[in-house]
Amino acid sequence: MQTEKGQSIEDASMEMIENEIGDHNYNEKEWPIVRRIIHSTADFDFADKNKIIFSKEAIESGIKALKNGCSIVVDVNGVLGGLNKQNPKDFGNNVICNISSPEIMELAKKQGKTRSQVSMRYASSEIDGGIVAIGNAPTALVEVISMVKEGLVKPALIIGIPVGFI
Repeated sequence: MQTEKGQSIEDASMEMIENEIGDHNYNEKEWPIVRRIIHSTADFDFADKNKIIFSKEAIESGIKALKNGCSIVVDVNGVLGGLNKQNPKDFGNNVICNISSPEIMELAKKQGKTRSQVSMRYASSEIDGGIVAIGNAPTALVEVISMVKEGLVKPALIIGIPVGFI
């Protein structure tokens, strides 16, 4: 819960974003998400030319999964730190980040893969029907996409904005 001062700062920030961006091509469900991304990153380019792409039922699917208590699997502790702490408690969502687990480190060494790849495979039962949020590791996103293509998992929602390319 924010203080009154904190809320007024956030409101002013959102107004600044609205004024800077003006017209955009996002719909009424997509825009609050894109606006939050801009607010979180201070990068107005996310609104340019629809750089954030939403699949047809992404928002509805994600909301339904959250309300049904799905797991939320994240790639790194930084993403974990950025999540609202109260909402998962309210909906009974289990938030998972295995990247620093000694078991993941050992498996990654044995398999010759990144910890990010291994941690996504390791959490496959939680990913199936859950939400995946990738904010750092491209290899984690590639691994989740591979698992989807292999038919191993069907996440309710994948949020993928990794840094880097590989």
